[in-house]
Amino acid sequence: FKVILCRYRTRMRSTTAACRDMLIRLVLLRSILPAAWGLRLTGHEPLRDAASPYRQQMDNHGDVRYSADVKIGGSRFAALLDTGSYDVVVLDGTNQGSTADRVRTLPSFRLGVHADVRRYGSGSCDVVDGRAPVAIGQHEAEQDLWLSEHCQFQAQRQLPWEVVVGLAPPGKARYVARKELDKIHEKTVEFRTVKKAVPDSLKKEEQKWKDRLKLALSKTPLLERFGVTSFSACFESGPGRPAWLTWHDTQLPGRAGTMTLPVAGNVTWSIALRNLHLNGEVQALGCEDGCLAVLDTGTSFITVPRSVYERLQGRIWERLRQVGRCDHSMFPDIVMEVDGGSLRLPPDSYLGFRQGQMNAEVGQFMRQDEAFNSEEYLGCQLLMFELHDERTPLGPMIILGAPFFRTYYTAFDLGKGQSNRSVHFARTGGTCDLSKTKAGSALERLEETARQPRTVNISEAQTPQWLTSRVDISI
Repeated sequence: FKVILCRYRTRMRSTTAACRDMLIRLVLLRSILPAAWGLRLTGHEPLRDAASPYRQQMDNHGDVRYSADVKIGGSRFAALLDTGSYDVVVLDGTNQGSTADRVRTLPSFRLGVHADVRRYGSGSCDVVDGRAPVAIGQHEAEQDLWLSEHCQFQAQRQLPWEVVVGLAPPGKARYVARKELDKIHEKTVEFRTVKKAVPDSLKKEEQKWKDRLKLALSKTPLLERFGVTSFSACFESGPGRPAWLTWHDTQLPGRAGTMTLPVAGNVTWSIALRNLHLNGEVQALGCEDGCLAVLDTGTSFITVPRSVYERLQGRIWERLRQVGRCDHSMFPDIVMEVDGGSLRLPPDSYLGFRQGQMNAEVGQFMRQDEAFNSEEYLGCQLLMFELHDERTPLGPMIILGAPFFRTYYTAFDLGKGQSNRSVHFARTGGTCDLSKTKAGSALERLEETARQPRTVNISEAQTPQWLTSRVDISI
């Protein structure tokens, strides 16, 4: 009542000193409350400018998997920050305790009405949709997510994360649904042109994709929800060293030594490349007519077509016979030609030692090279995945996984829309600190700080599980 009376007297120009003091205190209180609210939300400090850079550490798990912290409904969860997938997916309890149940019981979680099935390399999960506050760094927003339940896997594995945060370019579900509806429309026109009834099966298929499009339009991807248009990924090169994902990273564009390439796919972070070959050799390993390479922070190894794998395997056998030891200094880079130059993968990206038992999921992408286990080769093996026949409109598919991000600091730029997305590359220098990396050398051979090949446990390797959800060759 006193505040109302003071405001009235102020308008009537009959205010008193006491009223003026009260209104001043009210204005100050309003200025303090937002900061206090930010403190309560984050649990650390007041919310900063949402567009300011935020460098987030990813913990290293055996040089094959990386995880970072996110908050859902105020509770902390370990997450895979995955440039190869699209949604925020909470894993089923069979994978990691009772993660899905924990999220369900959060006071701020709201269960949706939609259900779906997610297929992975080792099995499938029923999923249901929902919404909860998700916080990463200075970002916090009500986020659409999916909860896994009733999973059926060939073998259970203990994962270092409980949530998968998809960072692929937004819009895959919308794009795929519209493309399928276009195909159905063409078929419908064909039937009507020859005056035939449209089959009920086609009508049902059309309704299914209309429903999926409606659902996709109702969901907002995390990048859009957070207003993030650029971010970067860089993995420190030393064994056991962490990786970093920087939100709102704008350091690379215009920096000396940076290579910028347009995104070649419609729904992936991908680039066009050609003529894979070993440095110093003329004969190509593959991609003479072009390949499409997907940049995927969630895949443990470089992944190549079977034909490329077999040719590389033969060349490495020959080199091992010549040098007699698994010394990276004795092996060449893999060179990938791109518009305006080339990108190189040092031997550490594809050669080393394996340990552990290969499970069924990893066995779909990695072959057991018994010949490499002989004393003649001292156990030195290819640390790569292979694809059997994954095609794209630009040729065979390649996946640039974790080893690529140890070699190149990679920045992802959404630009102004689907038609002008780009990716920027600069050599890492092994530390992911651009201030300590010599500019102007992104295309030079990377000097290796360690000649000792790394040893990885292949039973913990992470495969490109998003491949199993592909509807067609769209990429």
